[in-house]
Amino acid sequence: MTSTERVIAALSFQGADYVPLSDAYWGITVQRWRERQGLPLRTGILPFDNVYDPEMNAYYGVDLIVVRANDEFFPSRAKVVREEGNYRIMRDGWGRLLRSLNDGTKDKTLQVVLASKHDLDKVDFESPYDEGRYTSFLAQLDQERSRPGGGACTVPRVGGPFLRCWWLRGEEQFLIDIAEDPNFVNELVGRVVDHRIAIGLEEMRRGNLYQVGLLIADDIAYNRGMFISPRTYQKLFLPHMARMVQAFKTAGAARILFHSDGDIRAMLDAFIEIGISAVHPVEPRAGMDIVELHQCYRDKLAFVGGLDNTGILPGGTCDEVRAHVLRVLQAGQDGGVVIGSHSIGADISLERYEFLHYLLMEYGRRPRPGTFL
Repeated sequence: MTSTERVIAALSFQGADYVPLSDAYWGITVQRWRERQGLPLRTGILPFDNVYDPEMNAYYGVDLIVVRANDEFFPSRAKVVREEGNYRIMRDGWGRLLRSLNDGTKDKTLQVVLASKHDLDKVDFESPYDEGRYTSFLAQLDQERSRPGGGACTVPRVGGPFLRCWWLRGEEQFLIDIAEDPNFVNELVGRVVDHRIAIGLEEMRRGNLYQVGLLIADDIAYNRGMFISPRTYQKLFLPHMARMVQAFKTAGAARILFHSDGDIRAMLDAFIEIGISAVHPVEPRAGMDIVELHQCYRDKLAFVGGLDNTGILPGGTCDEVRAHVLRVLQAGQDGGVVIGSHSIGADISLERYEFLHYLLMEYGRRPRPGTFL
């Protein structure tokens, strides 16, 4: 099977030749791997950001990758304003003025675009149809499609409304808005979602990416639950999410995936009702046990992720890693699971990550040319 066939089978609750893999790599991990392989180090990447590296993806046989256009509200505004010792003051594409460490780590938000809710009518998002938004997006697609077998299965991604409204208003003020002025929040979310829909439709059209579907990424939770109550989320955000899902499916998207860090168990039934087909990254540290969830939802909801990248993978014994990986693999044998972690960061050594891949190979995956086995 090709990676795309394998991923579609898993997301359609059907068994494949083996459980497909989805992983992302921090810049520091990419550089360590490239150095070990004797490959040139990458330039212009940040150590703590997820980085697309086609050679690393091919080496480890990643089946599913997420590709995205520049979906920022104001991409032309992004720039470094000034340097201050180990810090830099920068304007990002969401319109925020930030103080950041020179390694790209965000430190503090100094200013937001929508400081006053009375200025909402003055905020004009840059066009979702600008060609520059899609340059690197299309280049990544071309790289994957030029690989033998068509490369990894590629799913386009667009950001959801909760976090983007948060960035427009600032964290504390947006939470106050939700409590004090739901009518304003509804209007703000509606405008943001219109922009999200337009970009998602363009991604699918320009990349001809309808067969697998589209991923909506929106962090709405932390390890102990959601940032706001599930009831409030369903009232203020879920109708707009339903509008996004419907727009993408009407355009031809086979399915809609949803990404959020944290514990989103309280929303899974509601997401199924509006047409979401799969969730990612299913973080164990947040109580999201992929095996239990898979048993509970069976053919109603698929899961992408499930490996513990904060506890077991970086710090567990080899026996603990083996038991953990095999438990997730067993759950996905008949479909419904794409195995993987949220991301592979600095605290997971290459030796430990290769042990993970040894287990995947030993229990079902086929060795690929050029891999470490």
